[in-house]
Amino acid sequence: HSFDVVLCIGVLGYLLEDAQALREITRVLKPGGAVIINVTNAFSLSDLDTRLRHALVSAVRRKRAHTASGPPLP
Repeated sequence: HSFDVVLCIGVLGYLLEDAQALREITRVLKPGGAVIINVTNAFSLSDLDTRLRHALVSAVRRKRAHTASGPPLP
C-alpha cells in the first residue's frame, strides 16, 4: 500500500510467473490507486513493423543473390 500509481510497461511478457507479478502490484498499490499495464502482442504495430522490415530485407537479398547484381546487403 505504498504507491498511487503502478506502471508495468512491457514486463509481463518476459516473466515466467505473471500471476506473482500481479500479486506484487496489488500489494504495493494504495487502495483506490491506478495500474497501467502494457503487454506487446503478435499484432502490435511495432512488431508488425519489425516483421515487415525483416521480410523486405530478406526479399531484396534473395533477389540480389538470384540476379547476382550489386553488392550483398549488410
